[in-house]
Amino acid sequence: MFPYSANVVEPIMLFDELIRLEQGDTASYQRVREGAWAWLMKYPMQNNVWVGYFEDVQASMENMNQVIPLEFARYILLHPDKDPDWRDHSRKLWSG
Repeated sequence: MFPYSANVVEPIMLFDELIRLEQGDTASYQRVREGAWAWLMKYPMQNNVWVGYFEDVQASMENMNQVIPLEFARYILLHPDKDPDWRDHSRKLWSG
């Protein structure tokens, strides 16, 4: 397992949906979601290191991809209520 993966968008989306549906331990889901969001904002959104998406490819810091940032841009464009800075973030994600 590679020690770094910026691919936390899909888990955030899953937690959002479970919380919306009020399924399971939503308080714990909310805490984990907030932690994943904080990590996303602190690292990949700042250092622009988007690696760790394809599990069948040996991960490395040289194996950058645009799948993760574009999926995140798609998410915040579809759900601007989830990110108060969605305009700035989506521009940054599209410009790479």
